[in-house]
Amino acid sequence: MRTCPICSLKFEPTHCQKYCGIECRFWSKVVINPETHCWNWNASRLRGGYGQFRVGKQPSKSASALIYSLLFGFDPEKPWILHKCDNRSCVNPFHLYAGTPLENHKDMDLRGRRNPARAERNSMTKL
Repeated sequence: MRTCPICSLKFEPTHCQKYCGIECRFWSKVVINPETHCWNWNASRLRGGYGQFRVGKQPSKSASALIYSLLFGFDPEKPWILHKCDNRSCVNPFHLYAGTPLENHKDMDLRGRRNPARAERNSMTKL
């Protein structure tokens, strides 16, 4: 028997299992920032700084998208998960909302975070 370090549940581990389940393994990778209230992903990240999480042998998924869909469900009309806090590593479900690519671009423009890298700002441009 082993005790889960997250929830203190006793469980019978298989192979080298450290946590009692997927939920505890997920939350073991989160560090809460008391100042910003962001729940920062403190493990593997996708390109761009977004947290990634693997369930079983499936390909890695965005940690913020995974927690959002588990708590609120998946909306095929709004397949992107956007951050109200502008913190790409945040997985606090109250800082996340579902949106479309167009809404994401509008949000980035509104907050001044979009860098289209055109003309002289693009290293591939021939001037």
